[in-house]
Amino acid sequence: MGDDLLDEARDAARRLFDTGALGVEDWHDLSWGDRQRLAVDVTMLATALRDAGSPISEVDRDLAGPGAHAVRAQLRAPTGEVHLQPVVRLPGRQVVGYEALSRFPAWAPDRWFRRAWSVGLGPEFEIAAVARAVDTLRWLPDNVFLGINVSASTLVSDGLIDELEHAEGRRVVLELTEHEPIGDYSPHCEQIARLRALGVRIAIDDVGAGHSSLLHIVQLRPDVIKLDRSLIDGCDSDPLRRVLMQCFVMLARQAQASLVAEGVETEAEAQLLTASGVGLAQGFLFGVPQRHPAALPEPASR
Repeated sequence: MGDDLLDEARDAARRLFDTGALGVEDWHDLSWGDRQRLAVDVTMLATALRDAGSPISEVDRDLAGPGAHAVRAQLRAPTGEVHLQPVVRLPGRQVVGYEALSRFPAWAPDRWFRRAWSVGLGPEFEIAAVARAVDTLRWLPDNVFLGINVSASTLVSDGLIDELEHAEGRRVVLELTEHEPIGDYSPHCEQIARLRALGVRIAIDDVGAGHSSLLHIVQLRPDVIKLDRSLIDGCDSDPLRRVLMQCFVMLARQAQASLVAEGVETEAEAQLLTASGVGLAQGFLFGVPQRHPAALPEPASR
């Protein structure tokens, strides 16, 4: 095996170790020989999979993400950041809120959250992200809200209530993602009542993209409905999407919920949304996610 390939294999083996699948607490507990053999085994497996024409598997995706130890280290000493993307009111395009988006070193956010859930730290990892997001409220004007993503499991956790008890609840909108199904809505309805007592509002995220977002609307009666980018893309030239837009506008009015169009990228889309009666919009057309200027480190003095 060539030196370059062996080095790559060692890296892959280390990432496999970090997933926790080997049951070893510390990489350094492995002898040098064990590390070499593991690297060779990983390379042989990868070669066999490629020769068989196998598609990328869950293990392949795991090797391309953070390990369990990286997740625990992130909880102990956070290095993640919060980037903010503006939400504007149509047609005037005044900024009325932001969505808080987590950013981490080395890997995409979804890989970090997926790994956290796979090692049993999902709620803790999400609540830590909520805490970082809530902290940005101190830099934002008093009259804007902040949307923060949470999963169904985290929504009903006591830790979330503890984190939000001392926040400015009236400015927080929790955006329920569709990463996991909800079998029994009763605990979620009870928790939402407690959150609303703190002033917190509830949004259903990515409506139109998942299998259960419409049922979430019916069962949870959200304050905000966020339409997925897949419905917005090309809505100005697609008659069916225009009809769907009008249906969601009517649904939001009947539900007494605000309607947000996500992923708006063109003027033509913005104009169609305005004409359809969509009140709020978010997307690259209005601003890319970025750190708030007040969150940037102070420049070093000369």
